[in-house]
Amino acid sequence: MQFNAAVEDAIAQAAWRYGADIDALRAAIVAESAQELAEVLRIDRDAAESRLAPIRRALAVRDDLGAGCRLSTDEVQRELLDAIARL
Repeated sequence: MQFNAAVEDAIAQAAWRYGADIDALRAAIVAESAQELAEVLRIDRDAAESRLAPIRRALAVRDDLGAGCRLSTDEVQRELLDAIARL
């Protein structure tokens, strides 16, 4: 999965805030893995699951190409950026 520059910047900022490895954080997001996210951010798994939920939703909507199901690209992008910022 490739992210645009804005999402990459958001991931970099989140990694910086936590003193986390940016590649490991990106991998946890791409894998949509609460366990990996918990390990990377050094938070408990329940907190990671809660923080990952809106990211999963944004990624699922972004990848949904069904007619009438796709939200505006800008709206989904904003949701994804907001979810990453709230990590």
